[in-house]
Amino acid sequence: MENEPVSLDDSTRWNQERPLEAHKLALLGATDVIIAKEMGISIGTFSLWKKNKREFAIALEKGRTMADADVASSLYKMAMGYWGKETVVHVFKGEEIVTTVDKYYPPNAWAANKWLSIRQKPLWGDTSKHEQPQQNQLNVFNFNSIDLTGVSTEELMLLKSIGLKAIEGGGN
Repeated sequence: MENEPVSLDDSTRWNQERPLEAHKLALLGATDVIIAKEMGISIGTFSLWKKNKREFAIALEKGRTMADADVASSLYKMAMGYWGKETVVHVFKGEEIVTTVDKYYPPNAWAANKWLSIRQKPLWGDTSKHEQPQQNQLNVFNFNSIDLTGVSTEELMLLKSIGLKAIEGGGN
């Protein structure tokens, strides 16, 4: 990589820690522009590094797509349940005995719900976030100015049944 084009920023700011910095910022979901700003370099220098410094490009990729894929895989495993290894330490006659055993981790309801709410949104999405039908609200403290426009026939019948009546010349 000695023959690659180098900008003034590149020669004064590149070091072996830059890929790790980029990886961490990419894990946060930062865009190229934000990563460049946080690293104190121009977007041109960032693009140059991404193009010419393989370890930098790989760090960004692992911090973005690969990290998301790893988390999705772990979430799926949690949702479905899985077998894993666990280290167990026992003390027998004053001596530690370390063994590795197979352990079953049962399905996790939260993980299953999260997975389905993302991948099957129409069926499993969060209904509390949908708009609720607007309720008619009446100001019952000022009986002379109750506006009943937009109130359904059923609601008017309910008002009548609880003893509210229209006042002459005061509305419907």
